[in-house]
Amino acid sequence: PQTLQVFRDMKWDPLPSNLLVPGDVISLQVSRHELSSPCDALLLHGTLIVDEAMLTGESIPQHKESVSNQSGEEVFSFERDSKLNVVFSGTKVLQSEAAP
Repeated sequence: PQTLQVFRDMKWDPLPSNLLVPGDVISLQVSRHELSSPCDALLLHGTLIVDEAMLTGESIPQHKESVSNQSGEEVFSFERDSKLNVVFSGTKVLQSEAAP
């Protein structure tokens, strides 16, 4: 398992990915180490460039953006929005940019 920053009990703490539970908020910031998403995750803030080749066979990196970029009127739909707003388990995170 990889160690991630997880937001629980109103604070960020390092936690091994095998201890994640549904509903956890995690940070997927790229550092010196290669990072793969340990689970399917809805992107809440910031943007990512990910390599989904292991899932799709597509060699071109994909841009992901947060659901916070949607208008307040829109309701998230997994079928419609997952390509843009969801990071899938096992995909490599190549670049991350925090929200301003």
